[in-house]
Amino acid sequence: MCSLSGAGAALDIGGGLAGGIGAFYQTAAQQVSLRSQADMARINARLATSQGRLARQRGEAAVAQQRIKVGQVRAGQKVTDAASNVDLGYGTTALRDVSTAVVGEIDALTIDANAIREQQGAAVEAAGLRSQATAAETQASALSPFAAAAVSILGSAGSIFGRYANFGGTPGRTSFQGGGSGRSTGVGQFGATGMKFGVRTTR
Repeated sequence: MCSLSGAGAALDIGGGLAGGIGAFYQTAAQQVSLRSQADMARINARLATSQGRLARQRGEAAVAQQRIKVGQVRAGQKVTDAASNVDLGYGTTALRDVSTAVVGEIDALTIDANAIREQQGAAVEAAGLRSQATAAETQASALSPFAAAAVSILGSAGSIFGRYANFGGTPGRTSFQGGGSGRSTGVGQFGATGMKFGVRTTR
């Protein structure tokens, strides 16, 4: 008779179950990690948006300060010219006033443009971070710890069944006839260390 060892079968089944449990927790950990990444990306996106808004506000304040400064310079020049009895509307005095105004406005527009670029850069960064959050959340939703465990256990079960089938079709007992005047019965055991056979002869 040839039979599979019960202890070996138990070890195989236990190993399959352990693999399924491991697959469950590994997949669950991946889900947690991906969702944490998504949450962090969303937080960073909001932070980038806030930083862009603050940059715009700083730019607007700087532009206002620049224009006030230019206005003060022009007013000071006019006071000085008036005290000197200089005609403010003609000649070099008028040109100087215009030049001061133009240069001051160019500086103000440059400050404003820099603030706008900074805000736009922050907006692009925030959009990229939101895309990362969506991708990570999608990957996490596609994972299933229970499905991973089931696939692992079924794969182990198929492997165990295939191994048993190679030694008799199904786990059980098989008799075979020997030659000579007697009948030989083989007893086989399949365990973790391999296949063992014993032979006893009856007449």
